[in-house]
Amino acid sequence: MSGRRFNFSPLKIFNTARSETVTPAHDGTPETETLAQDTSLSTQVNTPVSTQVTTTRRWQKWGPHLLVLFLYSLLTLYFLQPLVAKFFTDVPFGGDSWIFYWDLWWVKKALTELGTNPFFTTYVNYPGGASLNFHTLAFLDGVIAIPLQWLGMSLAGAYNSLVLFGYIFSAYGMFLLADFLVKNKWAAFVAGLIFGFSPFHFAHLNGQLNFVSIQWMPFYVLFMLKAASSAKPLKARQTWFNILIAAVFLSLNALTEWTLAAFLGMLTVVYLLYRLWRERKEWRTALRGPVLRLVLVLIVFGVLTSPVLLPMLNEARSNKNIAYNPQETIFYSADLLSFITPYELHPVLGTFSEKIAQKFSGNPAERTNYLGFMGLILAIVALVEWWRTRRKKGEAVKTTSPLSPAGPGFWLVSAIFFALLALGPMLTIAGRNYFTVFKVSVPLPYAVFYYLPFFSIMRTPTRFDLVVILALAILAAFGFKALAGWAGQHLTGKTAARWVLPGLSAVVSLLILFEFAPYVTTAYPNVPPIYNPVRLDTNPNHAVLELPLRPASHFYIAQVAYSKPMIGGYLARQVDNPLIEQNPALKTLALRQPATTGSADQLKAASISYVFVNWWMLDDTQKTQMQAALDKVFGRPPDDTEMEPDGSKLRLSLYIIK
Repeated sequence: MSGRRFNFSPLKIFNTARSETVTPAHDGTPETETLAQDTSLSTQVNTPVSTQVTTTRRWQKWGPHLLVLFLYSLLTLYFLQPLVAKFFTDVPFGGDSWIFYWDLWWVKKALTELGTNPFFTTYVNYPGGASLNFHTLAFLDGVIAIPLQWLGMSLAGAYNSLVLFGYIFSAYGMFLLADFLVKNKWAAFVAGLIFGFSPFHFAHLNGQLNFVSIQWMPFYVLFMLKAASSAKPLKARQTWFNILIAAVFLSLNALTEWTLAAFLGMLTVVYLLYRLWRERKEWRTALRGPVLRLVLVLIVFGVLTSPVLLPMLNEARSNKNIAYNPQETIFYSADLLSFITPYELHPVLGTFSEKIAQKFSGNPAERTNYLGFMGLILAIVALVEWWRTRRKKGEAVKTTSPLSPAGPGFWLVSAIFFALLALGPMLTIAGRNYFTVFKVSVPLPYAVFYYLPFFSIMRTPTRFDLVVILALAILAAFGFKALAGWAGQHLTGKTAARWVLPGLSAVVSLLILFEFAPYVTTAYPNVPPIYNPVRLDTNPNHAVLELPLRPASHFYIAQVAYSKPMIGGYLARQVDNPLIEQNPALKTLALRQPATTGSADQLKAASISYVFVNWWMLDDTQKTQMQAALDKVFGRPPDDTEMEPDGSKLRLSLYIIK
């Protein structure tokens, strides 16, 4: 059979997917120009021409997407090799890894075993429980992980599947968005690399699954722009389809991490204001068009998320403790130099950037805002070309028509706006936020935004860098297209012109990937044998007390294994358990009063059956205090102990209350 039936050439697929024209075939059916000119095709194969035309068109339509997904998947597997090697046993280590490990377990347990509201748990802060409305629950990730576990996958495997999904489809979503805006798949591929594999994204791998699962963001922006820029009337079916799908993707972002939905909502407002300013002479038309449609998107979003959103709003109004200390906002603000400082754990560049990054506040994940020099260069190229186009026409023309998506101007405005917010309430450069001998500070817009509803809840301005990266990726796509156009104009010969796009794409992609190389570590959720009595206990109401009684995410590793409620816990919005003050034995063991009162019977009355003492978490003074408290409450040796691996020190003790 002729090889012309299936053409798998990536080069041809990418170069012809959009550019082939449609001409009438000899039988009156539209066919591609190539096939229309091939008069001998029907004699070379036994398959009818119409079938071959359909097959060719399908590959021209879907071939680039399959190829892009394949390449993004390969890159993800390559970069995450340490994780892939221990896919079913380990999870990415760092930060809040065990919180999200617990989140996936809790969502499944609440929905499939207990049949309870997953946004409230009594398995933490037992017996009163705790609200999870403002906890980083990553609810949608937990829901997606349920069928994976039903298929026999371990909890670690489900966690890691979500990680792979987050990287592959965040890149692919950006590919679709950039291709929609730029109309160039090579440029769109580069944009996908910048967004999907950014240092920000990789830095949050080690501990924050909610900011790994950013794949829904570009899909929302894509359909938001389609809804706003459609030339069809509001009553058209396609218009309502775009409105509905945009609202669905915004909801998916919210159910993964509400901060993402807040970012996208703000981006939508910026877009509306930008459109109104650009079309200020026809503002009534703009109000009836894109503004009305995007308002409808937000209304549908509110309806879809109302079962979760309304309880959150009610809690935000009544609970004043969900807001963070303003000092934490300053601590987690971006340093101006962080935008151009490579990831401090980069295998090569980290040697040079680590000393600079150490001056930034925040932890390694939150202070990683590096945009990448290659992306910045492409963005500058895009803006230069945009400016040249405006000047060439002799007037401040629009780069897009009123009914088309936003061009480089909008993404420049967005990048600047969200970069300013990422810097927090005051300018910080190289760790300094006071300047001159007079110790003058430079206030920034966030200082005002902080007083708007929910801004005080966000705590971490530096995360606005994520929207900066999104805007930069699209600007880079515009820049790549312009750069390829300039190169094509100066090359002669069909062969040279043919290889401009793939050659330039390969060079740019390799440079980006070098800049973005991650540092990946894993951890195994090890549960020591000392926890076996709890795991074998079939009574689900026998609570566990972990000492010292302080927030510690690693306590969740054992709870996932023994599946019993615990007195303490670790939440994004930490609340104290009132039982501690009410129960004398608990108050003594919490080291909140002298070891003069308390008994094991008081613990038993609170349904506490197991008490674990983590000696490795205590300093010498605290160890002395803890031992005195244990002697008072129990007055006997522990039921079991565990030593450090080298046998030098006591690591864990277990007291069983019968």
